[in-house]
Amino acid sequence: MVALALLSRILAASIGCYGLASLWSIALALAWPGPRADGVMLGLVSAFAIGTLAVLWVFAASTAWRAWAGLLLPAAILAGIVFWPGLP
Repeated sequence: MVALALLSRILAASIGCYGLASLWSIALALAWPGPRADGVMLGLVSAFAIGTLAVLWVFAASTAWRAWAGLLLPAAILAGIVFWPGLP
């Protein structure tokens, strides 16, 4: 059982953090009020920090369920921003 929890955290740290950082980068580029190139650059650079913080969160969470929830909730919010019909 412990091995499955560890495997789940490893998958969350690799796949989940990549998805969260990608959604962050896209959402920031779309929502940035200034020039599009500035939003894209800021999104890409800050995605590294978001990914690092997400990996730290995954292994600091008390359970694997909480680690996944801590990734999926912000990812759902960011996906809502990315797929919002009013944004270009």
